[in-house]
Amino acid sequence: MIFTDHSSGYRGKYAVHATLPASQEFSESDIFSVDLLIHIGEESGDYMQMPKFRNAKEVWRVSEDGELRDTFHKLTKVFQIPEQIFFEAYTDEDSPVYDDYYRQCQADIQDVKDSIPDLPFSNIWLAQNIAHRIPEGSYVHLGVSNTMRAWTFFDFQESVHSIANVGCRGIDGALPTVVGMSQVHPDRLHFCALGDLTFFYGFNALGNRHVGRNLRILLVNNGRGTEFRLYIHRAQIIMGDEADLYSAAAGHSGNKSPDLVRHYAEDLGFEYLTASDKDSAKEAIKRFLTPELTDRPMLFEAFTDSIDESEALRLICNVRKTYKGVAKAGIKRAVKKFVGAQGVAAIKKFMKK
Repeated sequence: MIFTDHSSGYRGKYAVHATLPASQEFSESDIFSVDLLIHIGEESGDYMQMPKFRNAKEVWRVSEDGELRDTFHKLTKVFQIPEQIFFEAYTDEDSPVYDDYYRQCQADIQDVKDSIPDLPFSNIWLAQNIAHRIPEGSYVHLGVSNTMRAWTFFDFQESVHSIANVGCRGIDGALPTVVGMSQVHPDRLHFCALGDLTFFYGFNALGNRHVGRNLRILLVNNGRGTEFRLYIHRAQIIMGDEADLYSAAAGHSGNKSPDLVRHYAEDLGFEYLTASDKDSAKEAIKRFLTPELTDRPMLFEAFTDSIDESEALRLICNVRKTYKGVAKAGIKRAVKKFVGAQGVAAIKKFMKK
């Protein structure tokens, strides 16, 4: 079993992308209660899946630097060797292969996927309608925060290569990176999905005179850093609408101007597509996903609303509810309300001792 996400780019055998069951607010999936977790790699773009692995009984860390990184607070061993040497040493090719756990994980993921309700027009809806249709052999670069979260809910085809600048944990680098990637591999389609803050941070990269016709940008423009307006974010919980003023940078960069990006893109020779609802998006998506190289690079600007973005996330995180999950969530909320933030921090500190 190999739990992975889009930022790792891994598409090998037994790969499982379990973000959907991990994200359920009122359901605890048994697939994350593993006996042994072998931790490889550094940063992850999956905000939902990673915390669930704290349910592991034991964690081994495999990394050439040998540093102690106890991400899941269950670390017992560190192997300061390359991954290949580790797996060659611990693999017995004559042992029988049991795939019961793998099939259990796939069934759990599919169960949630089959029950996703109709979502409002949002980054998540766009990911739901685009991810699995991206042409084979393409490269995909994802912006972080809301975009990364939205697209981790859905899978690409096995031959699609994915990447993200998760080491930065910020808005910088997505556009310059994908422009460079598209020039290194001019025979492959390169897609980039990102929000408006990330786009405007590095949109000067699109003026590079070597930008090729294999580049396709999906700009989800909601006029702010919608991450800070999602119902789960601390800024939204504490400040409400005032999060726009102090955290989300609402109103900047044209304030969802229908002309700003259009003129910029078209003047640079891009084919410009736009949508502000599901019907117009479905038509634009058909063109955006043309499997052949077109005459010009494309920029598809989808205008969404932060309220719809938050509601889409709430809906997809509440697909499945169990009695145990509802009870556990209720207890957590009751404790937080009773003892407050400082009390919760003190309890956690005590339990770690």
